[in-house]
Amino acid sequence: MRRSRSAPRRPRSGNAALAAGALVEAALGAVFVLAGLCKVVVSDDAEALRRFVRGSAVASDGPVSFLVP
Repeated sequence: MRRSRSAPRRPRSGNAALAAGALVEAALGAVFVLAGLCKVVVSDDAEALRRFVRGSAVASDGPVSFLVP
């Protein structure tokens, strides 16, 4: 059987690929929303990072210790 030239050649799995892409995008969106909510709940994030850096041995006498306030 010959194919007519007017019929477009599209893969049959196009809808599945679009659905999979949408699912991945929705999952990533949910991760970002949850991460944002976590930042709201844990408000002392910056202070915890400062304590962590100041507690490090490299921060007090390492080669880049002059950069740490």
